[in-house]
Amino acid sequence: MESVLELNRLVWRISRRERCEDRLPYLDPTYGGVNADVIVLLKAPQADADPRRGEGRLISLDNDDDVAAVLFDLFAELGIDRSRCVGWNICPYPTVGFDPNSDELSRGRGDFDAFLRLLTRPKAILVLGSAVRRGWLDHSFDELLGSEMRVVFGPSPYGIDRRRGARASLRESLLDAFERNADR
Repeated sequence: MESVLELNRLVWRISRRERCEDRLPYLDPTYGGVNADVIVLLKAPQADADPRRGEGRLISLDNDDDVAAVLFDLFAELGIDRSRCVGWNICPYPTVGFDPNSDELSRGRGDFDAFLRLLTRPKAILVLGSAVRRGWLDHSFDELLGSEMRVVFGPSPYGIDRRRGARASLRESLLDAFERNADR
């Protein structure tokens, strides 16, 4: 729990700034938190931030949604210990549209910088999905990284079974981010 405490305080500060208190998902304490060596970067807490879902939601592999289910299964298949990673959203607050707009990504970049400053040893970032990749590239998120960090681009876990080869591509991206960074 201590490993995610400061990160969850950051989520709380963002929720206050965005005027969406109790609607942003906090980080699962089974993640590696500030000690994680791989960041799993997703898009935004759209469904998680729905006020009808109540309080106390988490960014977690144990969530009851398609993205979490795909990642949970692949982590189990590949033997990846979730304590090696931490999840984050490129826009850590609800977006106006389905994909983040330029203003949301600009704010998200500042939040990601604050998030990175709390981590002790990140080695790789797994950027998942085309919208996250576009936001990453268009808003120069890579300028925030230390020289030791690698960026791995992967497909979105959402709807992964509908695109031929997408599951295999995500599997390879996970291996690249986790296994090939184990010795760094």
